[in-house]
Amino acid sequence: MTRQTREVETMSTDIKPAGKMTNKERIQIFEKEALPHMDSLYRTALRLTRNEKDAEDLIQEAMLRAFKSFHQFTPGTNCKAWLFKIMTNLHINNYQKKSRRPAKLSFDEIEDFYLYNRIADTAATKGNTMNVEEEVLSGLLDSEVREAIEQLPYEFRITVILADIEGFKYQEIADILDCPIGTVRSRLSRGRRLLEKHLWDYAKNSSFFRDKCNNSCSEAVENLVEQAVQEVEENVSGLVKEQMKQCKVCCDRFEFEQRLTAMISRRNKEELVSPQIRSKIETRLKTLL
Repeated sequence: MTRQTREVETMSTDIKPAGKMTNKERIQIFEKEALPHMDSLYRTALRLTRNEKDAEDLIQEAMLRAFKSFHQFTPGTNCKAWLFKIMTNLHINNYQKKSRRPAKLSFDEIEDFYLYNRIADTAATKGNTMNVEEEVLSGLLDSEVREAIEQLPYEFRITVILADIEGFKYQEIADILDCPIGTVRSRLSRGRRLLEKHLWDYAKNSSFFRDKCNNSCSEAVENLVEQAVQEVEENVSGLVKEQMKQCKVCCDRFEFEQRLTAMISRRNKEELVSPQIRSKIETRLKTLL
């Protein structure tokens, strides 16, 4: 039994099932379990709706729907994932139908590590050895990073947001979006490739020097992407580490992907739900008792 499983079981024995709570107990538990995730919900609502007013409406509707359905929630389980599932379903039902479906895109010409490769090509031309993180990642404006995410087609945008900004695991994303885990992996891979292309369009003229590699890296690319989110089996992780020891380019790519993901997450966690909206939601919740 894992430590996390023991913690959940302990919490579950200390807290009544939501359906057996009094109204007062229910709102106390809801405030403790659900309200702390309001900022995360709001940030994601902004990326989904691309509009502050629509984001406020979406998060309010999601929180009210969650409170009305709170008798279905098991205290001690993953409340954040439960809330995101409610909000995602609401957005699909209430907002996505209003939007014209984007044209299908071809990803055949967008290779893995797109941004890294473009930076490396520029560096090879100029012979510059400036640090890639400072020159490119730090050079991107917050608005450019957010706009690049918002340009992604919906199914890729929501998957990138859940994985790279909110930190959900593959299985959690599959549960939230009601899709197979293989679909999550595919959408995340394609979404990241397209996102890096958008970011390159915004990037300043930067340089990054990399050593030439005498080994073939093609077999390591897919495993490196998986390793970046630390959701691979132990034997695959061993192969990745061995490849990185032998190949400077693979090591550089892996470290760059980690810095890129950290930058995207950091730049998108600065927006917080306003005190006015928070107060309005809390007041409306209490009127439902």
